[in-house]
Amino acid sequence: MQIRRMNAFEPFTEISSHCYPGMKLTSKEAKKRYTEHRQTMDKEPNVAHFGIYDENKLAGGASITPSR
Repeated sequence: MQIRRMNAFEPFTEISSHCYPGMKLTSKEAKKRYTEHRQTMDKEPNVAHFGIYDENKLAGGASITPSR
């Protein structure tokens, strides 16, 4: 297992759709919006996305913002 910065958000969206059913990421459109939102957030200077990779396959991830 390896922890590193995430650069592809589609796998993160898939994991999120299974872990958080209340987010209702069930349609292609909803998943596309969520993926685009994550990509936009990743451009913010105070947001970072990290993933846990098992043989280069994303196994989990998190969005991290520094505490104030």
